[in-house]
Amino acid sequence: MLEMLRNVLDILQRNKTFRAQLERNYRARALDSHLRSVPIFASLTKDFIDHLRDRVELVRFSPGQVICRQGDVADSFYLVRIGFVKVSEERPGGELILAYLARGGYFGEIALLSGSPRTATCTALDHVEVVRIARTDFELMLNRFPDVRAKLESIAHERVAENRRRTTQLQTLPV
Repeated sequence: MLEMLRNVLDILQRNKTFRAQLERNYRARALDSHLRSVPIFASLTKDFIDHLRDRVELVRFSPGQVICRQGDVADSFYLVRIGFVKVSEERPGGELILAYLARGGYFGEIALLSGSPRTATCTALDHVEVVRIARTDFELMLNRFPDVRAKLESIAHERVAENRRRTTQLQTLPV
């Protein structure tokens, strides 16, 4: 632990080399601890976690910014590291909110598992940081760890069933 005055830190951060090293250190620690803390990844080996850590992206979003849009081609799986994400579906008559996700939540698995376009729009509600796992690494993980595939498929099935149930409830409400 190092303690310094804020103005000294500001001066150091103006140095591109220092700032880049600080970013690399933050990224490595943040990704390593987050990937190891996700319950569905409990069976991943240390080697595979290290592989993911070196290949995933840490992406930041501002409040109101769309992370992925309903109908888009699925190219990534996302883990929420910081902030809150709204998951919604455009329906005739307006937006249907499906879920709110916080740290430890994830999204994008339904479209990646099914091969269909994104089923929902995911939007940052505040300052959000996500771990973005590209399709190729996601598929590699599913192939190497069948128990992770089984868990994700089960949860995806539950989410789709819940979304259908909500849609049916909305359609049966009197106007």
